Amino acid sequence: MQRPPTDLPPRGLPTGRTTTLSDVPLRHPPPPPPLPTRANTQPHLANANLTQGLGSAPPYRKFEDLDYEIAPKSSVLLPHLQVNEKKFFDLVHSGDVEDVKKFLEKNTDFNINCVNFQGVSALLVAIQTKNDHMVEFLINQNGIDIGDAVLHAVRDNQPKIVELLLEKLHNTAPSLEFVGVTHSSDFPDYMTPLILAAQEGHFEIIEMLIQRGHGIAKPHSPRCRCADCILHLEKDDLLHAETLRLSLYKAITNPAFICHSTNDPILTAFQLCAELRVCAWLVVEFRDQYQELADAISNFAVELIACCRSTTEMEIILTQTGGLPPNNYQFPRLVLAMDLKQKAFVAHPNTQQLVEAAWIGDWHDYIIQPTIVKLLYPIYRIFVLPFICLLCIFIPSHPLVTHWRIPLNKMISHTAGYFLFLILIFLESNISKENQKEDLPIVG
Repeated sequence: MQRPPTDLPPRGLPTGRTTTLSDVPLRHPPPPPPLPTRANTQPHLANANLTQGLGSAPPYRKFEDLDYEIAPKSSVLLPHLQVNEKKFFDLVHSGDVEDVKKFLEKNTDFNINCVNFQGVSALLVAIQTKNDHMVEFLINQNGIDIGDAVLHAVRDNQPKIVELLLEKLHNTAPSLEFVGVTHSSDFPDYMTPLILAAQEGHFEIIEMLIQRGHGIAKPHSPRCRCADCILHLEKDDLLHAETLRLSLYKAITNPAFICHSTNDPILTAFQLCAELRVCAWLVVEFRDQYQELADAISNFAVELIACCRSTTEMEIILTQTGGLPPNNYQFPRLVLAMDLKQKAFVAHPNTQQLVEAAWIGDWHDYIIQPTIVKLLYPIYRIFVLPFICLLCIFIPSHPLVTHWRIPLNKMISHTAGYFLFLILIFLESNISKENQKEDLPIVG
């Protein structure tokens, strides 16, 4: 029995052919519930007008009144695995190299680079399961495409697999292991293995990559206007350039990378912190990210001095002269920290303990003296100053002279001398001048 014709409205002038359901791709769900009475009245009015105007044309019906629906189509086309491909993925996931080998021997024309709907290949499945033997077997197959597998292995912190993949890339083309992947859905094109390892803080992989000759170019400051920076400003995308700079700073400010790339991590941390604060001030859009990196690298320097267990170790750190011109400071690194506003470093208990030890020297009893006694020391020192001066001039190597040279005694002697100066000024300004003879002014 044939299906009755539907009442679809004609497009343009009516024709002699009647439109049927077979003209449209349909699926047949259960009939929809009846519409309210008010909604049904308008189509009838439209049908009447249309029938009067077009003569024998079929009556008009609203689309929602039809007893069928148009089948929806997917807006995203995703790859689907075939039966053999699903079986291959299952064998790789199981980890049995012999079964995978037999499968490939039976299917000589099999595409070993097939991917599922998530874009994951069999090599990535082997990396995710941390199967070193499966990865080694797959990368030795003809036509294998490594793609971004190295970056996935670096992110998962698998040094052995990373080394296998890098050797494969090096044998294919020596320069491939040093660059990123152009077409990757998970990583940007500038992401190299060392940048990713540094961002993740994988100590062993960073060491291995540096030994293989990998490196990270230090980003230029936003203030830089060298020839390369001007060229990038004119040709490169602004968002790409700022994202690249931020990504590079995330890599080079990681403590694991700093420990491998410099002999003075504290100085490097101070310098990077200063650069990041400048970037946070200039690049307003990424200010929070730069400030977070600056705080993290500053805390790294503080954590390093927190590992010191003796005064000798702290003295070795604070007496480093790197970052400052030649000087006579007792603790040059502490001066640099104050210049760069590293407050947490200066205020750390280990730093303060060493500063206090240098301040009081061998005068340990001064700490336990009452406050009133400490206030009276400058007054007592006023009467001792002549003796101290004579002793320092004639016997400079005397133990008392060494004791008076400590910073605390210098401060007390300076205070006593200033008090003596004020007393003399006061006496001089209040002395009676009635008996003094004043000369007459010369007129001529």
